[in-house]
Amino acid sequence: MKNFPFQKDGKTYWYSRAIVCVSAVFCKDNNYNTYVLANQRGTATDKEVGKWNLPVGFLDFNETCAQCAAREVFEETGVRIDASKLKLKNINSKPDGGSQDVGFRYYTTLPGTIDQYLISTKNMEKNEVVVAKWINLEEIDNYTWAWNHRELIDEIATHIFGKNVFGAGEVTEICYPFKCSDGVRVDIFGTTEKYGHTDYADCATYSQECEDTARNNFIRAYRDVSARHDIRPLKMDKILKELIEEAKRKQ
Repeated sequence: MKNFPFQKDGKTYWYSRAIVCVSAVFCKDNNYNTYVLANQRGTATDKEVGKWNLPVGFLDFNETCAQCAAREVFEETGVRIDASKLKLKNINSKPDGGSQDVGFRYYTTLPGTIDQYLISTKNMEKNEVVVAKWINLEEIDNYTWAWNHRELIDEIATHIFGKNVFGAGEVTEICYPFKCSDGVRVDIFGTTEKYGHTDYADCATYSQECEDTARNNFIRAYRDVSARHDIRPLKMDKILKELIEEAKRKQ
């Protein structure tokens, strides 16, 4: 079907395929877990009622696609983001599906932690959103997602973090401490369950003369592993204690 014109207020406009803008917004918590911002669709929506989606909506007149994406995030979740910080992942213009919408897919990562961003749905029309929340990436399969948003989260998260973050585990290998000129060195390795291989990540040096510094070095190394491999540092204290005790025995 070809585009066709219509008249409104003395001006001519053209019907065409609608443009939809969607945003994948990521942020960490205090334990370095990765979350994505999402909302549950209410009864006032015409499709996929009750399912979860990334903030999404139609392009209005007199706004860019990035501005539309940022506006939808604010309206559906209450979180304000700078449109200029949004990055375009791709455009889906396939003419499949009943509506044949053209989708502009954006993403961003927010600084700080999720508790710094107030969630609110008061800016939405009544019953369009049931609830909005940060969802831990390790828990997204506990939710029923609208359209292909589950796969879209996976695609964009993999693009941002350089790996598939789903199914990530703890540190998988820490070599035995060995003596070096500065004390005792520990090499820390990290991987994800998804890929199943081990990569060198970082090292930390322990010197008994300054145990606080040693602990901070181990924490820094462990967190660097976490940042590179999305490893959850839930057992950090236990691992650090074991490392330090082992390092002491090596000296």
